[in-house]
Amino acid sequence: MSRLAPWLAWVALLAVAGCEVPLDPIAPSDIAFSLSGYLDATADTQWVRVEPFERSTAASADPVDAAVTLSGLGGSVTLAQEVRPFVTGPAHLFWTTSPVAPGQTYQLVARAPDGRTASVTVPVPDTTGVEVDVVGNGRDCPVVVSVRGAERLADVQARYTFDARGRAQETIVSYVGKVTGRVDGSLQVSIYPSTDIGSASPGRGLQRAEVRVAITTPSWPATVGLTVEDVLFAQSPGLEGGVGFVGGVVTRRSELVPPGRCFAPGTRPEGA
Repeated sequence: MSRLAPWLAWVALLAVAGCEVPLDPIAPSDIAFSLSGYLDATADTQWVRVEPFERSTAASADPVDAAVTLSGLGGSVTLAQEVRPFVTGPAHLFWTTSPVAPGQTYQLVARAPDGRTASVTVPVPDTTGVEVDVVGNGRDCPVVVSVRGAERLADVQARYTFDARGRAQETIVSYVGKVTGRVDGSLQVSIYPSTDIGSASPGRGLQRAEVRVAITTPSWPATVGLTVEDVLFAQSPGLEGGVGFVGGVVTRRSELVPPGRCFAPGTRPEGA
């Protein structure tokens, strides 16, 4: 089993690297840790960043002295720790390959040696009956992503992989801010691949493209246009002894076949 998590975990790792929690240097606090990450029922590995909530100590590349556990489905596992370097400093990442199931609720607990803890309950959505359709692939403009049976979407992304001088390079475009509800109860968004490709990676060969839909629960922050990266700056409901956000999602992937010359209104370049 690969220790490389799918898209949400990967994006989360990049985002948490620069995630700083605003601090009040005067007010007293019993906060133990800062938590950031996701539980994704479609990932083979779960990742959560756990950092000591300290006001003056600079980030250290040494392992965090904490025990992090994930409980649910009648069992509990202890997460392993890995320290990764980022441009903003070292990130302390805790991971497990124990499976996470849709429709279940989990508790994540980080415990310090002095007994202080940060804990949060994380619901993972039940996706029974959820349908994701990509309408107009390779034919119509725009390509429409339609999701039926989901209460809330954490993100909708168009992901394009290009050949950059013999190396694969991926560009991600989030459409979560443009998702709208329909009278039939579905959630829909229009994707314009030519605009995405032209603005992100002009002049490079497209190798493949796909749509990824992150289905989540009503407890996910309802801020309009909040991408999966931005959510790491939110505060989890019910998080005790800590700050940050840990959410639950189920990811659905679909092939994206860009139709020719599919530009968003007002973005078509001259001569296209």
